[in-house]
Amino acid sequence: MEHSKKIMSTLAIGLLALIMFSFLILLIWWIVPTLTVTPRERMQNELAKELGVKIKDYPYPYSFPSGYFSTVLKPGMSIQEVHEIVQGYEQVLHCENREEVYYYLSVELEDTERFWIFYDEEGKYEGLQTEDNDSGRFSTNGCFPGLIEE
Repeated sequence: MEHSKKIMSTLAIGLLALIMFSFLILLIWWIVPTLTVTPRERMQNELAKELGVKIKDYPYPYSFPSGYFSTVLKPGMSIQEVHEIVQGYEQVLHCENREEVYYYLSVELEDTERFWIFYDEEGKYEGLQTEDNDSGRFSTNGCFPGLIEE
């Protein structure tokens, strides 16, 4: 009888250890990925959720939302159509009536994801251009806060 109690006690301890180990593995599986996400990635994920999209579905996920907008916007769209799609920015500037500069994630140059949207003379979308290390920073001299008005 005492031998049975020892076996039952050992099984109970083993089962408890297995449960605790499984819980620890599950905890690590859920917590570690959240600890390895940078503040910028966290902001990008929040923006993707706000826009109702998945970052991985679009090119250049490291510079989201630029890849998303460059995919969704099509040449010939009106300014109004572009404004309906391009949402969630921190700041926007307009330069004359042919360019808009969008700041995402931050307005600070070292933290922002910034891109330009270009329109033709008729106010139709022509394209989007991002900044990169090769092109350097674009100038916003002569630009004013707000969207281009139609």
